[in-house]
Amino acid sequence: MDMAPRTKGISPIITTILLIVISLILVGILLSWGETFIQKSTSDADNAIDRKCIGADIDFSFCEYNNTSKKLSLIIVNSGKVNFKEDTNLSLILIDSENNLFNDATNILDGEAFQVGDSKQLDIDVSDADPALIAPIDVEIRSSQCANFFKRAICR
Repeated sequence: MDMAPRTKGISPIITTILLIVISLILVGILLSWGETFIQKSTSDADNAIDRKCIGADIDFSFCEYNNTSKKLSLIIVNSGKVNFKEDTNLSLILIDSENNLFNDATNILDGEAFQVGDSKQLDIDVSDADPALIAPIDVEIRSSQCANFFKRAICR
């Protein structure tokens, strides 16, 4: 008979309990990291959205470009849910059919507020555009109050 000494090991019950405890610790660490990660990601997303500008909208009710007089005439309407303040800078960016850019039409509100439901007629002289703009004109309006807001229309 072989009388080799027996080595004692960890019993299977203790091994199972240790594996479960280690697994629970790892799950706890993972959940803690995940919660922090999700909170940071959602707060970053919230910061990217300017909540005071949700619902901002400006419509072009009339938009026409006269190639002869080099005048752009348009009527804008605040059709959204945001009142634009007196210190808001609404600016127009104009791009013609040949991709020429004209962006000298800044501060088109002239220090006036632009309340919900208000409309404003604008006559913009683009005769100093170099090179001269050729219809149709792609008009984009932007706001300094709502940095992510813009609206486009095509004026013929």
